[in-house]
Amino acid sequence: MLKFSSHDFPPLPYEATDRPSKRLKREEDTMAEQASASHDYPTINDLPDELILDILDSLPSLDLDNSHLATLLSLSITNRRFHRLVAKPLYASFNSFFCEPYLFLRTVITSPHLAQLIQHAKITYGGFARCKRYKPILQDKRILRQGLRALGIPDWGTWANKCHNPFDDISDIIQSTILMYTPKLKSLGVKGERYNEKCIRNHKWIEMIKRANLGTPIGPHHSFECLRYLSIEVANSTLMDLAPVFQTPSLRVLTLIYLNGDNENDLGALTMRIPLHCNNLEELHILNGLVSTSVLEIMLSSARGLKRLSYELELMFKSRSTYQDNVPGLVETLACQRPTLESLSFACDERAELHFRGAANLYKGLRNFPALKHLSCPLNSIADTRQRVSSAPLAQKLPPSLQALGVTLRRNSDGVDFVARANLERMAATCSTYAPDLKTVRIRVEKLLGLQEEYDWALLMEPFSWNGVDLVVEHRG
Repeated sequence: MLKFSSHDFPPLPYEATDRPSKRLKREEDTMAEQASASHDYPTINDLPDELILDILDSLPSLDLDNSHLATLLSLSITNRRFHRLVAKPLYASFNSFFCEPYLFLRTVITSPHLAQLIQHAKITYGGFARCKRYKPILQDKRILRQGLRALGIPDWGTWANKCHNPFDDISDIIQSTILMYTPKLKSLGVKGERYNEKCIRNHKWIEMIKRANLGTPIGPHHSFECLRYLSIEVANSTLMDLAPVFQTPSLRVLTLIYLNGDNENDLGALTMRIPLHCNNLEELHILNGLVSTSVLEIMLSSARGLKRLSYELELMFKSRSTYQDNVPGLVETLACQRPTLESLSFACDERAELHFRGAANLYKGLRNFPALKHLSCPLNSIADTRQRVSSAPLAQKLPPSLQALGVTLRRNSDGVDFVARANLERMAATCSTYAPDLKTVRIRVEKLLGLQEEYDWALLMEPFSWNGVDLVVEHRG
């Protein structure tokens, strides 16, 4: 893990100095002439800006295993020309795993032109935040107070004191303050402790989004008008807590991980918080969460035209022995997005399937979804493998516009060995009639299913190939 001291980051000094662009250009030209006169062979200083930018583009983005932040920092402090060229990729992203939040906040306050370059931010809390906490000196505190006062936020003095209070958890307020200085922010990722006791509704960034959507932002800062992608990975977060993000007009892709929407009892209040057609979401991804179909219907109905849905239903955190009755089925829940839905990925563990009984399946079929091109689901969620004879052929449940189908044969599904073979063979023989656009079928077989060793997959490959469909079989451990 790379470690940086306060001298390494930020690359600019505390006090920002305004220099005329002509003077900077003249100084760079002088440095280039001096470098050329001192030797007879070319160096990197002799390369034009375009080539240096191409070299920078080859550096991978920030990640845990291969970070080039140190390289960019070294180039940035080499000379003014390299700082000017490196500033854009260096400040394109803020990730509190790599960058100490207080130092980054100090930089964007003293250098507003760098804040305009930030397009992506990932903020973390609890054990996920690895950076050692920086202890600000008196000059740092003065800079932050002056910045907040200039920003014009209400009660800026109290806000500044919270940023410096050593007895408070300041990670939320510091990182939320950074968001005030990022008007060009396109994507935001939030990650917290999986079992954090602090409720996400108390996070400052949620309050900022809520006020921005109501037209009463905290001070004259931006209103997240450029935000397109939002990912929230906080365990036990409820839909009522996250309701403000659904009313962000600019948002297009929303990913919710570990969402617990099974205990949302007041559906009327939830509908008021997330009304019909209140956003422009194109993609919604609910991963490793517990969401009833009643709550899912509210989420789906909020979008004017959803194109992609990923729904991983997982019974987590606590054991549930009761069954949910009188809830809408999954196919009925998806009906509100029938005209526009192009891709559906559904997964459901066996405990959640038992908990929701008949609701967590696609037994009724997706024949009436005219735009659906990509479908991925467990085989027993669309063909009832518990029955020795399926009520309807699998091919007749597929939408006619389907181009790619992925099914999973799960290890412990009752009767799946016998019924799966029959369903797949009948689909291979009739797919050209019911799904004429189908091009690819991907079958994922879980290990120790029995079907992996006993079944001859060539029996499926031949009829699929006759109909112009590529069959891919994967054996998963």
